[in-house]
Amino acid sequence: EEDDDDHDDDDDIDARRHSSGGDDGSVDNDDKEGNNDPWQSILSTRIQRKFTKKKPEQPRETLPMVSWYSNIVFTTGFDMLVSFKIFLGRFDARKMQLALLLKEKRREMTTTASSDDAGTRIHNKSSSLSSSDSDSIQYPEGVFDFSHCKHHHNQNNNVDNNEVDAGFWFDFVSDCGDGFNSSYQVSRMLAQPTLSVIATTASSSSLSSSSSSSPLSSSKQQQQQQQPKTRILPRGKLLINGGDLAYPDPTPESYEKRFFRTFEDALPPPPSFRRGHISIRKPALPVKGWNNNTTGNDDEASGRDACVDGDDDAYHRLSSYQGPCAFLVPGNHDWFDGLSTYTRYILSRDWLGGWLMPQRTSYFALKLPQRWWLLGFDLALDDDINIEQFHFFASLAENSMKSGDAAIIVSHVPHWVLNEYENHSNDSERESNLTELIRTHLKGKVKLRLAGDLHHYTRHVPLFHTTKQTAAPGMGTLKKKNTAGETPPTLIVAGGGGAFLHPTHCFRDRIKVGEDDYSRVCAYPNAKVSRRLSWLNLWQFRWRNWRFDVLWAVTHFGICSSLFPLCGVYDDYLEFNPNHNLGYLLLWVFRRVGLLFAQIFVSGRISLLFALIMTGIAYAFTDSSNLKWRTHLGWSLAHAFAHISSALICILFLECMTEFVVNEGLVETQNVGGATNAQSCGTGLATSIYDEYTIHFSHTLEDFNIQMLNATNTTLFRDPPDLFPSCRFDERFYSMASETFSWVYHEAPFLKATLAVFDLLGIIGSTHVDMCDVLCSGGVECTYSNDFLRYQQLDRVTILKYLTAISLYFVIFAVPIAGNIFGTWLAVTLNVFNCQYDEGFSVSPTS
Repeated sequence: EEDDDDHDDDDDIDARRHSSGGDDGSVDNDDKEGNNDPWQSILSTRIQRKFTKKKPEQPRETLPMVSWYSNIVFTTGFDMLVSFKIFLGRFDARKMQLALLLKEKRREMTTTASSDDAGTRIHNKSSSLSSSDSDSIQYPEGVFDFSHCKHHHNQNNNVDNNEVDAGFWFDFVSDCGDGFNSSYQVSRMLAQPTLSVIATTASSSSLSSSSSSSPLSSSKQQQQQQQPKTRILPRGKLLINGGDLAYPDPTPESYEKRFFRTFEDALPPPPSFRRGHISIRKPALPVKGWNNNTTGNDDEASGRDACVDGDDDAYHRLSSYQGPCAFLVPGNHDWFDGLSTYTRYILSRDWLGGWLMPQRTSYFALKLPQRWWLLGFDLALDDDINIEQFHFFASLAENSMKSGDAAIIVSHVPHWVLNEYENHSNDSERESNLTELIRTHLKGKVKLRLAGDLHHYTRHVPLFHTTKQTAAPGMGTLKKKNTAGETPPTLIVAGGGGAFLHPTHCFRDRIKVGEDDYSRVCAYPNAKVSRRLSWLNLWQFRWRNWRFDVLWAVTHFGICSSLFPLCGVYDDYLEFNPNHNLGYLLLWVFRRVGLLFAQIFVSGRISLLFALIMTGIAYAFTDSSNLKWRTHLGWSLAHAFAHISSALICILFLECMTEFVVNEGLVETQNVGGATNAQSCGTGLATSIYDEYTIHFSHTLEDFNIQMLNATNTTLFRDPPDLFPSCRFDERFYSMASETFSWVYHEAPFLKATLAVFDLLGIIGSTHVDMCDVLCSGGVECTYSNDFLRYQQLDRVTILKYLTAISLYFVIFAVPIAGNIFGTWLAVTLNVFNCQYDEGFSVSPTS
């Protein structure tokens, strides 16, 4: 929305921003901070699901939300490592796109020039693309002309055309290739012929006129303008996608099931669509299976197919095509495979559901009505346009754009927000080519910038107003800051296309882009709701990210692996706190954790390795964007220390309980026959179960075995005299089965070993006593330190049995504690340090 008379909001471009509504597909055109608090709806949905026990419906052949806290974290990290360290700067698919199209263009021109009407066809095609004939030759199929398109209302939808805003409309969406349910909601909204929303703010033209009037009249007008009013939004002629088409990586399965499936269900493709088709001629017009002579006003199908011009020029037919078209720029996730999947499914396919895809390059220029242009840039993984793109758009600006034209820039990453967040506001390497293009060839033309990547909605306006009408609550008076006298562009982030939500409170309300100051006047969710959602990590991270339990189990048990067993730890506790006082208990735990922590660094081997790994992971995972290096280091070490301490507390508890049950005689340390523990397989509970079996059930198997042996030696294998004379039984097979059963029952301790599996306490107590007898022989102190030479004297079978049995109990206690520690750390980091925005809401109910 601009104040310039040449680009009035009512006569020029209106961008319907669906993705501002988040994952539920709602539309938010409110210029203020979000007034609708989703907290109640979230809680009511959770309570309803809890009592009804109904899961969200999931259509077949679709995928749910991506579980980022799983092995996907490591695979995505590996993809990023390969992409950034190996392919970045060495292979650029954008150069190949232009080279292939230039070769094809020259071949087509050579073929066309040999015909009688070659000059007419070349002239028609180049004139439909731009005002200069050289653009269509030097940069083929990158410029699309929609300047003569007009919005067509559906006459059968019972909507008053006077209520529908006139002008040329386009939809913008980004980051939509996640779970089917959330992405389909957004796609369904995009597919509707019209949407009815409630708007409480006025257009920019009204604000501009009111700002020049008296303060009293401005106040009255503002009160009138803020009254709720129903607004009809038509479906856009164009659908612009800001990237990240599928998560977590660009594979054919993720593209088909996470991206294309949602749009195809919302707006089906034409009957001639084939999923395996590879397009060699774009745009695919006329459309087979549709009536191409209709005007598009009869029904929804004919409204998509209208192709009123019979000329053979495909691009001229595209400007007459009345159906919606889609243009898509790739995001960072689309670049993980070097843009291979994007090239196959976007540049080589004709339809995204019912939206026609005419583009053949990852960047494009769209000429819109009222002297507006929409420029889509491919920033790849190096956060900048390449030289070929620079020449393309520079030539377009010099040859096709006129003085007074306005441009909308679409890119994937909103560096105007991230540079401030990451303290890179003075970084000249990010978007250096794009910045140079805007500063020189597009100087004064850029009025709006759209981006995704961040999964929320924000809008920043330059500080040029002298009234408080467009200032956010608490922002004060906005003043003009541009020293060159130009109007800086409005900056919009709209990445709520269906992926998990990103917080908004982590980013600053006021930012600086170059020499211009900006203020955030709109955000979804607002800062209050964003912080409340962040605190949900305190208790929801653990149960929503159970796949991460494997990591906690391995790392925490590895930290304690060199400390087992703690011989005499229960006696040490009784000596320190005989009355079981809570204060002395906490003091004893604090001291013993310190001793074990020192023991890890003094003599630990495997424990030291896992402790260093945990510390390194904590340091690397902590976002240092808004933190000083001292704060970053201290907060990372505190996180690692919390996990190490929780593991040491778990081993103290388990070892105390082990010695307690042994000292109290709750488990037996001798086997059934009274043999030593090294030769025993069953202890305690296994002995009781075996005794019950011997008394009540053993004679049954004895009788069965005797009957089998008798049957083998009698008439079981004799030939039946009358019934089946040709059927014989193999006596050797039954004899072998009988002997095997007899050996397992009488000789092998199969039953005893099976019962021993259920007696973990008995195994832990028995092996603990055996190990401590060796480690503490001769009165050596071995509670918090073990002699490595004595440890080598232990039987490996005994060590394996002990570690296997106690690890099951250790995991039960350690994993929930570790998950809650991480959730608490994440919630505190989000709300206190305003960091970890990319990891915070992937566990919230909004995902």
